[in-house]
Amino acid sequence: MNIVIPMAGKGNRFKEKGIYTPKPLIDVAGKPMFYWALDSLKGQVPLEKMIFVCLKDDIEKYPLEEAIFTYSRKAKLMVIDSVTSGQAETVQLASPMMKVKEPLIIFNCDTYLRSSIGTTISKATSEMDGIISIFKSNDPGLSYVKLNQDKFVDQVVEKEVISSYATTGLYHFNSAKLFMNAIEEATLLNEKSKGEYFVGPLYNILIKKGYRFTVDYAKQCIPLGTPQQLNTFLNSVDS
Repeated sequence: MNIVIPMAGKGNRFKEKGIYTPKPLIDVAGKPMFYWALDSLKGQVPLEKMIFVCLKDDIEKYPLEEAIFTYSRKAKLMVIDSVTSGQAETVQLASPMMKVKEPLIIFNCDTYLRSSIGTTISKATSEMDGIISIFKSNDPGLSYVKLNQDKFVDQVVEKEVISSYATTGLYHFNSAKLFMNAIEEATLLNEKSKGEYFVGPLYNILIKKGYRFTVDYAKQCIPLGTPQQLNTFLNSVDS
């Protein structure tokens, strides 16, 4: 299984608050933020050979590489020179390290999750082409999934509340090749959402081609990607 953790964002909202440490390394209750994301996957999927996509500047100026290998000795690093046009494009840059016929999981580095995604993956029938992890929310800053009457994914939209279920930032494709085909088409047609290539809307491209996707209902999802979200979480930990 391919597991890709994109960690090459700008982190502008933290920089605006005077926090210049790369977001994955920001201390959250005693450990780097991205450790919380990885802990979310423990016991659910194999974590031995994860692929991390990181900015060259972050690797050279901060102990990010050390933190990655401390968590996962067999991890692979894809180091890129600059911020891309979105998370999907960032993940695409890791494609040389992927096994194209094996499943692909993409997960945010700034989200803590409690779910049974491993069980959902193992129980998925051959008719399913992937899984999106979702949770109940009404936060307009998230991505949202609309289901059809058969409870399959009908549409994924960025930053627009089209249902009561937002994505957790964990995306599963039955093969890395499926993801690659979708991002290649999105790039070719310049199909961006809110000016970026997000992972979620790639499912729309595949759904139009007849692929089917189901969902995993997370037990808990705590986004940590903004100063406000982080403070809310830290206050809950302290209380």
